[in-house]
Amino acid sequence: MRMLTIIPTRGRNDNAVRLYEAINATADFTEVVFAIDDDDTKTYADLMNKTAGLNNVKVVVAHQMGMSGTLNHWAKWFAPDYDYIAFMGDDHLPITAGWDTLLANAIGDNAGMAYGNDLLQGENLPTAVVMSSTIIKTLGFMSPPALKHLFLDNFWLAIGKGLENANYLPDVIIEHLHYTNGKAEHDERYAAVNTAEMHNGDQLAFSEYMGEQFAKDIQAINKQCKSSSPMTHTA
Repeated sequence: MRMLTIIPTRGRNDNAVRLYEAINATADFTEVVFAIDDDDTKTYADLMNKTAGLNNVKVVVAHQMGMSGTLNHWAKWFAPDYDYIAFMGDDHLPITAGWDTLLANAIGDNAGMAYGNDLLQGENLPTAVVMSSTIIKTLGFMSPPALKHLFLDNFWLAIGKGLENANYLPDVIIEHLHYTNGKAEHDERYAAVNTAEMHNGDQLAFSEYMGEQFAKDIQAINKQCKSSSPMTHTA
């Protein structure tokens, strides 16, 4: 059983180091990729120095694509090598020991997703998520490409429910240290992606995707699952 946790991050070296240390202290088996932009590499010197030479942690660099674009790029790149692909933002913090095992086991061998309690949205939305790599390999993305930053979690929940394999584990704590719950400063990154223009654009794109493409994508994933054998887990 193999899992990769992808963390797109920009301008937040301290957050990235904090998250790396938390994952290192709590995870059983997930590998980690920090995805940074090529114009932001100097900002992440501490992270790159701290993780240099580690086999289970990578820092990858590409041109700036925004959170959704970066996540999709690397999820598609790595999905063939993993059973599960996970996402955390650089403002998440896993608390529960073995969260990766618990969420992967909740999904099982069938295509689906699982998420824990972020102490902000709770069951309402998976602001951090684990999903079957089959979904990404079939669709070619981890979130609809028309989305820029928002409504990704709405998509992840919808895809899990559409596949009848959406799993919320309230005792698995992956805390969301967000400015709206007073656990982070309202910095320039939050300001850049939480505008009315961004919200309205992503809301429209998500609505159009759900109306025009979602059902077809569920069918494609189910068809792929029927034509392939169950995942073979090797610890």
